[in-house]
Amino acid sequence: MLAVVFVVGAIVGWAVSGSPLGALGLGVAAGVGVFVLQYAVGSKSVREAKIAVPVDLAAPVPASLMPDSYAALPLASRNAIVVRLVAQASGRSIDDVTELLPDLMGRTRVQTEAKLRATQSLMGSSSSAGVDRAAAAAVCGGEVKLAARASLPTSDRIRAVVERNMGAVVDEETMTKATLTARLPRIDRSIAELIDDAVTGRANLAFVVGTIRKVGEFNAREMAKIR
Repeated sequence: MLAVVFVVGAIVGWAVSGSPLGALGLGVAAGVGVFVLQYAVGSKSVREAKIAVPVDLAAPVPASLMPDSYAALPLASRNAIVVRLVAQASGRSIDDVTELLPDLMGRTRVQTEAKLRATQSLMGSSSSAGVDRAAAAAVCGGEVKLAARASLPTSDRIRAVVERNMGAVVDEETMTKATLTARLPRIDRSIAELIDDAVTGRANLAFVVGTIRKVGEFNAREMAKIR
């Protein structure tokens, strides 16, 4: 990318100045400008991702982790539980997982090559032997509950419109089924299948949690469009 920008800048510089020095100067300036812009955009993306994925490792964990008890926790506490479970399943440190959590959950819009490699490595390091299946199932179940609640119509009028279009009652149970059956074309998996992958160690739990949240957010946006 920088090489292309440099060449284009040099060509423009030559056309404007008619000299090799002018071509070189504008080429270098263009390359530096793009580099600075990429750095600024990347830094902004990282800051926004960390705000969207807070982690409170000091938060207490419920003695009995069930979908309801997990769903009742603040976001930062839920993320801390995910971090610990991913660290346990992958054999990585809690600090490493915490640093990569926004990337694992798909919240970072811009990644450096090194960060991308680190994320991919962690994604592929889950071991079925290290997965706490009961805890992973509770986490996924709680996230599905929250996604379903976020997807519910925001008013009785909107609920009536949705129920008329669907021909069925729209409640938390209905939206839970809609969340679980949501299919992701890029990987050809449903949310229910992804949850099974997370519980058996075939998929990274943080990736699955991030995907469930995105489905809930998408459904909530679609509900908000109904007038």
